[in-house]
Amino acid sequence: MKSIIGVDLAVKVIQVCVYTNNKVQSNTEMTPEQFSAYLSTSIPSKVVFESCAGANYWS
Repeated sequence: MKSIIGVDLAVKVIQVCVYTNNKVQSNTEMTPEQFSAYLSTSIPSKVVFESCAGANYWS
């Protein structure tokens, strides 16, 4: 089964939660650079984003 990668955008960090086989596999805080590197090396997955008002910082 493919993983679901949940991403929460905040001003200073990105929280990344990987969910596979009905279980949380990891829940990690990353910088934008770390997140970009992570996505470039991960297997194809569904990525879902959640953001708060502070996420406007990224746009």
